[in-house]
Amino acid sequence: MNKLAAELQDNVVIKKVNVDQDRELAAQFNVRSIPTLVFFNEGKVIDRHSGLLTETGLREKINQMPTV
Repeated sequence: MNKLAAELQDNVVIKKVNVDQDRELAAQFNVRSIPTLVFFNEGKVIDRHSGLLTETGLREKINQMPTV
């Protein structure tokens, strides 16, 4: 994830949240398993993924996201 965040920094913002430290945010987005990825576009949730995802899988998922 860090590698993709650095590589795609001009087009994509990747943030990590520690759900133990920010329980309210985890509850707000209904995070029930770790890892959970929540994808946003213009502030709206457009997709989610729970469970492990390879770098290739994450890259493909990002590439399939609608652009602004």
